[in-house]
Amino acid sequence: MPNDASEPSAELRAEVAALRAEVARLRGEPDTPAAEAHQASFKEKAEQRVSDLEHEVERLSARLRARGQAGFREVEAQVAARPLSALAVAFAVGVLSAQLLRR
Repeated sequence: MPNDASEPSAELRAEVAALRAEVARLRGEPDTPAAEAHQASFKEKAEQRVSDLEHEVERLSARLRARGQAGFREVEAQVAARPLSALAVAFAVGVLSAQLLRR
C-alpha cells in the first residue's frame, strides 16, 4: 500500500463516487449513463407529445372558429330573411332573462 498522499486510495475514490451519486440522486440528476439515456428518451417523448397536443389544439381551435363563423352567418341570414321574427325572439329572450334574473 503506497503512502503517497497525492494519490487517493481506491476506497476513497469509491466513497467520493458514492457521495457524488447520492448528491446527484438528491438533486434529481441521473447518476448513470443508462439513467441519462432514459431521462433523455423520456424528455424527447414528452416534448413530442406536447408538440402533438399543441397541433391538435390548433386544429380544433380552427375547426371551432369555422363552425362559430358558419353559425353566425346562418343567424345573420335568418335575421335578414325574417327581421320581425328575429325582433320578437330577441324581445322574448330579454323578457325571459329579466324574469330569471329577478329571482
